[in-house]
Amino acid sequence: MFRYLIYENWLSWVPWVAFAATAFIYLVCAFRAMRLRKEKAREMAMLPLDG
Repeated sequence: MFRYLIYENWLSWVPWVAFAATAFIYLVCAFRAMRLRKEKAREMAMLPLDG
């Protein structure tokens, strides 16, 4: 049944675009975390416990 499926050429790009988007988001988050000041990092680490 599946051997009769016809794939379009643009479908081969979908996994690459999804990987690139995921990698970009991860790198942006990592970059922002590295640039975070120590005071702000301590403040954010205590947020769930501030109650």
